Amino acid sequence: MFHTDRLLMAGLKQLVCNVGTELLSSSRGKSAPGICPVCCENVKSDIRSHMGCHILRAIRGVPDTVVNPISGRLLCGFCGWCGEADCTLTMKILSRSIQWSMQCPRMEPFQYGSANKGSDNHPCHNVPVICMLCHHPGKETDAWPAIWRYNMEAHLTDRHPEYAHPGKADGLPLPEDVYEATAVTALEESKFSIPTRMAFTKIQQKENVQPAGVHALKC
Repeated sequence: MFHTDRLLMAGLKQLVCNVGTELLSSSRGKSAPGICPVCCENVKSDIRSHMGCHILRAIRGVPDTVVNPISGRLLCGFCGWCGEADCTLTMKILSRSIQWSMQCPRMEPFQYGSANKGSDNHPCHNVPVICMLCHHPGKETDAWPAIWRYNMEAHLTDRHPEYAHPGKADGLPLPEDVYEATAVTALEESKFSIPTRMAFTKIQQKENVQPAGVHALKC
């Protein structure tokens, strides 16, 4: 993961924030609303997209200017922390909507369908998704454990190491629905100044995969 020493190796200066750095770190920004707990910048709206840039840069090892470096593997899309109980995600898939739930202190509501598509102005589509390779007991409309999209590669490596994915060439072909819940767009990479990877083609076509993945459901 990304650490401060990488900034120094890259010849970049770490951002200095003299007011509230310790408070931001300990509270994940709850005590200073509007301030990013990672870089200390004022974020007026859409902390999910702002934090997504930090997270994707950290995951890909791209230098970033931060006060509190991101570390860990399964990072919260709102606060950037790892392993906090109140950042646990669940999702419920209904006939006409997708509902997600968590208790992160930096949580902000967003329109799932629009965020999952992304746009030129808001390219980040780090949204909660369900890994359809995992076993999910109960009914299809029950609330299931969910994962942030940008964490899917780490999840696949840890929980389903037999499969290839965009960050790991070796393994079985990845079911198409799982790939679509994992993929990061070229627009995201470009907007976040992240080098583009080679195209991932080790994908098992949809007609051979059961059950259908999250992306095929109505948002």
